[in-house]
Amino acid sequence: MITSFFIQGLIISASLSAPQAAEAQPAAPKPAPFRTLPVKAFEVGEKLNYRIHYGLVNAGTAELFVNKRLTLAGHDVYHIVAKGRSISSFDWAFKVRDTYETWMDANSSFPWLFNRDVSEGGYTIKQLVRFNHYGKKAITNNGTPRTVPENVQDLVSAFYYARNLDLSNLKVGEAFTIPVFLDDSTYMMRMKYAGRETVKTDEGTFRCQVYMPQLLQGRVFKNEEDMKIWVTDDQNRIPVKCVAEILIGSIDMTITGIKGLKYPLSSKVTKK
Repeated sequence: MITSFFIQGLIISASLSAPQAAEAQPAAPKPAPFRTLPVKAFEVGEKLNYRIHYGLVNAGTAELFVNKRLTLAGHDVYHIVAKGRSISSFDWAFKVRDTYETWMDANSSFPWLFNRDVSEGGYTIKQLVRFNHYGKKAITNNGTPRTVPENVQDLVSAFYYARNLDLSNLKVGEAFTIPVFLDDSTYMMRMKYAGRETVKTDEGTFRCQVYMPQLLQGRVFKNEEDMKIWVTDDQNRIPVKCVAEILIGSIDMTITGIKGLKYPLSSKVTKK
């Protein structure tokens, strides 16, 4: 759940190969009738680390990394991994071991495959989703195709897709939406632009753009604008801080490590 908060706001070793289930997907016909939105904001080797606080308690860590670029069923893709875990001293209260993976098209910025392996406080879920963008379908473990909108995203690809968007003309209070497939349903994730701020982190002080995901209140969050994400105001557009007010307490995720960025970190005002 802790990792999900961050990824939804948005939301492995180098020898890992694609799961066998992906091999059954037919190769792409040519030419592909898809949008052209090539990946520009990141590259292989990028790695972002975060510390997670639940209230005043140091509760866990999260890691996002662009593992490699490969060919999957005829498609040029990036394999991207997001991991979250509770620290050992917090495991007694709520043990978390989460891994999310996406195989994201390098030319159209949408996923062909998504893997979710979650263990949170005794709750577990293992789900593999194959996306058929030709037929606008998502096929999960049980094999039942679900109809999805054009250019649908998964939890992880949605975050990396948003980093590729040109939002320079977005005005304060305006929003954009991203269709996200999760738990056999499609949700329209709405992100509202809240302006610019300077924020201090363990990695230094950054000039940032601030976004507020429009959330589902009642289940976890008190209000629909109870999460804020600070994204560097430069070409990398990496999140450096995320704060969420939940029904019981608050969660604060702050960046602690940055490696392998594609562009200079020009938004950085001071060093750590």
